[in-house]
Amino acid sequence: MKTHLLKSVALATIMIFTFSSCEVDGDVNNNDNNNPDPGTIEGFKDLNVADTFGWNTAKTVTINFEGIPVDNEIGRPLIIKNHDGEELRKLNIDLSQDISINVNVTTEQETLILSWGSYQKELTLNGNSTQEFTFLEPDTDDE
Repeated sequence: MKTHLLKSVALATIMIFTFSSCEVDGDVNNNDNNNPDPGTIEGFKDLNVADTFGWNTAKTVTINFEGIPVDNEIGRPLIIKNHDGEELRKLNIDLSQDISINVNVTTEQETLILSWGSYQKELTLNGNSTQEFTFLEPDTDDE
């Protein structure tokens, strides 16, 4: 009998601590920022959003690809992937061809990986909507 009473008291104590820890301080419906009461929002048009809020989660980047001068023209796929390896664009071009390519990327995307045959190079997006790219390394030798 004592064990049953002790279990009941312990259970009641645990329940009291559990329910009292869920208490909210202050007014739950405090609307200091002039937002409507959540109960009055009936649709998307009723939401108040700051004018500076960016609704876009994607952006278009134009890559100006400068070809490499080669003796023979061979068409192969130019593959553009994001940093996670997801293929964003794939188009057949000659390596010597100059071309502009539009690619849709997420706004947080910072790098792209471009490959053509055995050539592979990372392109760092610098925030501009137009990027210059070539597989040629710049000549830094001083003569």
